[in-house]
Amino acid sequence: MVSKATPLNSTGPTNGRGPILFDPTGTPIHGRNMTLKFEGTASWSAQDLIRHAKEHPPEPIIKGLLNKGDILLLHGSEESFKSIFVLQIAESISLGSDLLRYWKVPNKLSCWCDRD
Repeated sequence: MVSKATPLNSTGPTNGRGPILFDPTGTPIHGRNMTLKFEGTASWSAQDLIRHAKEHPPEPIIKGLLNKGDILLLHGSEESFKSIFVLQIAESISLGSDLLRYWKVPNKLSCWCDRD
C-alpha cells in the first residue's frame, strides 16, 4: 500500500531505481518486487499501477497461498498442528507436489525449516 503522505512522484524519496513504497505506518517496504521502476512520469495513476501489476505478476511458490517475497504468518492455539502444517508446506515446496491436494506448487524449490 502506498502511504498517502508520500506520493509516488519525482519529488518523493527514491532509492536510485525509483520511488520507494511505504506501508500504512510510513515504514519503507523493501524487497525486489516492492519497488516500482520510475520511468519519468510525474506520478502513478491507478491505471499505471494496474498495468504494472499485470506486466509484473507475482511469482507463485504455492498458488493462491504464497508468492516469492511474501511472508507467511501462521497463528493458532497450542496443539493445533501448526508445526505439522509447516512441515507439509516444506514437503510440498521441496517435492513440487500439491499442498493438501488443494494448492498447486508450480515448481519444486529447495527449502529448510528452522525451529524457533
